[in-house]
Amino acid sequence: MLGGTQKRMVTTGSAFFLSGALFSVFFISNLVLSLAGSSAAVPFFTLVTLLLIWLVVSVPLNVLGSFFGYKMEPVELPTKVNPAHRPIPAYSFAGPTIYVIATGVIPFGIVFIELKIILESLWQNNIFYLFNILFVIFFVLVVTCAEVSVVLAYLLLCREDWRWWWPSFFASGSSGLYVFCYSVYFIVSHGGLKGIHFSSSFMFTSYSLLLSICFTLFTGTLGFFSTLMLVRRLYTSVHID
Repeated sequence: MLGGTQKRMVTTGSAFFLSGALFSVFFISNLVLSLAGSSAAVPFFTLVTLLLIWLVVSVPLNVLGSFFGYKMEPVELPTKVNPAHRPIPAYSFAGPTIYVIATGVIPFGIVFIELKIILESLWQNNIFYLFNILFVIFFVLVVTCAEVSVVLAYLLLCREDWRWWWPSFFASGSSGLYVFCYSVYFIVSHGGLKGIHFSSSFMFTSYSLLLSICFTLFTGTLGFFSTLMLVRRLYTSVHID
């Protein structure tokens, strides 16, 4: 869609990154449960079935979708782009990496209270009933991720730094790092979870890692496409004689 050149890497990453992380964490967690003698362990043939479904169904469909996606016309740029990379002025204090990590606190602050309630509901068998508030928090999160990434990209462009795409993704996507850190803090500090078996702690940490990865991909995608709309809007008003 954006006319990139590393199509094989993008196709491979979309086919194996998230699904591979899900299967790897599930397999390792199941292995830990088996070694601990837990009845919650999944049989070996079930794991083989899941692996075959992933490799035989999911991966070919991903490759097929990538094939048709690359046949589409790329996004038309609103103005001509200079093929020569323009030098970027040096940063006097901190580069985009510091700002990207710092801005992740804002989306995390939006979901902090709901995250605590959801974790308690999942791991302590509490009833979750605040679905209406959860919908409002979801809407606020979408708007916040868009605003955070747009503001950071605008500041980069004002400093003549044209590398806006990855900072726009991780400006809101870095909130997944804070989600994982809080999940670890939750299991360490919560009184009801102290003294639990190692296998339970491992499963909690593993699934929290998966939750953080999915949260990063979701919020980062929101930030990237919001910034893409901003950049196209800005350069639409640029007229070259």
